[in-house]
Amino acid sequence: MRFSDIISHRTGYKDNIENDLVREQKAVNFDQPNEGNNTQKCEDIRSFRIDLKNLVASKYNCKVESVPDLLNDFTKLYPGYNQILEYQDRLNEAEKLNSWGWT
Repeated sequence: MRFSDIISHRTGYKDNIENDLVREQKAVNFDQPNEGNNTQKCEDIRSFRIDLKNLVASKYNCKVESVPDLLNDFTKLYPGYNQILEYQDRLNEAEKLNSWGWT
């Protein structure tokens, strides 16, 4: 049974489906636009980690009691990260660094 016969049987659509339409469709790569965004986000996270480590080393002596409090202090010094990274991303990265010992 052909695809067009199955569609006709299930939907009641009597006309033949033209197979040429599938061949004429252009391939769309949905990953391409996001590829640049992912690269930029990785670079932003890398910069965030460096700045956060520097703050922890200089102000906290590499000992953090509260990651959310640390992020509040960090945001006051580096407010631009609020615009380029979501809070959850910043929190996740800070918690990772805290669990690794800020090295």
